[in-house]
This record gives sequence, C-alpha cells and structure tokens, in this order.
Amino acid sequence: MVPPRRIGNARATDTCIGDTVNLAPRLEAHTKTARWPILIDDQTHAALVGWVPVLAIGGVQFKGKGAEVPVFAVVVGD
Repeated sequence: MVPPRRIGNARATDTCIGDTVNLAPRLEAHTKTARWPILIDDQTHAALVGWVPVLAIGGVQFKGKGAEVPVFAVVVGD
C-alpha cells in the first residue's frame, strides 16, 4: 500500500502513485475479458483470505508488469 503524498508546490492536492494504483484500472478493464464483475490481485487476496469467497482465474500479463499477476474473481452471492 502506498500512502498519499503531496507532489509539487503549486497546488495542495493529494496524489497516490504506485504499483497498486497502476494495477487497479488494469484489473477493472480486465473484468470485461474475464467476465467477472470484481477482480483482485494476489496481495488483496492474501489480505481477504477467509473473509471473501474467491475463484482463482489464473495469471494475467498486464502492461508495465514484468511477470504475470495472479488474478482472483470475487464470488458474489445471489
């Protein structure tokens, strides 16, 4: 997790920069291909073990990542 920080001196806005922030929109875009409404990566999955039912859908090579990212679909009940 990357804490928000200030960048520059012109405006006092909080900005998040980091691998997690870059991966989130790629996971969201992949929901259309994977046909699952909610996808999470392995780090989020590790934090949610026992709390949220998930299904491993495999590794995905995302732009900007050197290795495939393990991706999990959150199983949403009826």
